[in-house]
Amino acid sequence: MRPNTVEIKLTVDGPRVRAAMRAFGLEPDDGQDLKIYFCEDTADGLAPGTPLLDAGVVLRVRDTGNRKSDSTIKLRPCRRSQLNDYWLGATDGDGWEFKLEADWSGPRKVLTASCTARRSPERIEAVYTGNRSIKGLFTDKQERFLRTCAGLHVNLRTLRLLPPVEATRWGPLELDASGRKLTALAERWVVGDELDFLELSLRVSPESAVAAQASLEELVRGHGVEISSGEESKTRRVLRHLVASVA
Repeated sequence: MRPNTVEIKLTVDGPRVRAAMRAFGLEPDDGQDLKIYFCEDTADGLAPGTPLLDAGVVLRVRDTGNRKSDSTIKLRPCRRSQLNDYWLGATDGDGWEFKLEADWSGPRKVLTASCTARRSPERIEAVYTGNRSIKGLFTDKQERFLRTCAGLHVNLRTLRLLPPVEATRWGPLELDASGRKLTALAERWVVGDELDFLELSLRVSPESAVAAQASLEELVRGHGVEISSGEESKTRRVLRHLVASVA
């Protein structure tokens, strides 16, 4: 039974980001700039919180400025028993894609299910400026996934689209880790002057995941770059910061 792939992630944060970029030859002008938005359940007058994230639901939008802009509904961590037979067998369709894969970040190893659909930059901008409902960021197929698999009711119209994360993406990068060839992506997230992350990620088969993770970590440490502990994910740290900023 699926998942058939493991996504391995490794994060460097704070002042170590620039050293990691130099080590891997990541020039800002060579990457693709994009904006990443998250939706959360916030309300004026209440203590800032992340109830959707706490329930394992991540609503993310990526504005690449072109036709590759998209929105994603992600369940992480997810259980196979949350998914009905339709989604256990789903892969993709007209304008949407479904993934069920293992997500490894340091010692954290969880199952992730996600449904992604294309969304235009114009639609994303209209929602952010308040000229269109957040519901317009997600398709009927994505809402069906959320409704049948999340395990909680979510009224999309009541959510808030948080300020964007400024991001840059590089790749694919061909890395040589002690003779093992790794194909990775790199993505940097910057939130004001407070948060700065660089994430390296790669997708491999479950059979090769342990060796690939060890090789990637060895490669990064071999460049003298300290890896983040992984005790708290970058998504959680960013969402907590963004929610507090609009509280």
